[in-house]
Amino acid sequence: MAEYLEEEMQHYLEPIAKKLSDVSFADILSRPIKDLKLIPATLVNEDSPLSETIGIMQNKQFGALLVTHNDQLAGIFTERDILNRLIGATLELDSTPVSAYMTKNPESLMDTDPVVYAMNKMVVGGFRHIPITDKNGKPVSVLSIRDCIAFICSFCDEEVFNLPINPQRDGQAREGA
Repeated sequence: MAEYLEEEMQHYLEPIAKKLSDVSFADILSRPIKDLKLIPATLVNEDSPLSETIGIMQNKQFGALLVTHNDQLAGIFTERDILNRLIGATLELDSTPVSAYMTKNPESLMDTDPVVYAMNKMVVGGFRHIPITDKNGKPVSVLSIRDCIAFICSFCDEEVFNLPINPQRDGQAREGA
């Protein structure tokens, strides 16, 4: 079965490898973050209540919001902060400021920095989101790991999107009872 799966992978990966050979992986990763065409950041003030901040994340379906103090990046509030710091805590969401539970002074990049630096920070730091700031430290957007993957896949999007939903495997049919 492993041999069949290996043949199938080769069948689907060859067109991707061929298309990627036209553009070097180093070229893709050295492109500036601004090439990813990120959406502008949704910002909350550090005094914003947790209930409002979480509501924005739910309504906009964002995994992270940037937190500001005097228009400068002060922190990032993520789904992980909710899971690791809020769940099980007894607190009043309407009166507790986001600053009490955000990640303070997060690492950030500028949109002129290469994509590879964002990926490095994500892998080494274990981050899913990186704040993007202008040269004055004002937050402009949030780069997610999903954005990085979508950017890389955009160089071979047709081949990636046309893969079958599930890999074909011999002997994988479910048995009935």
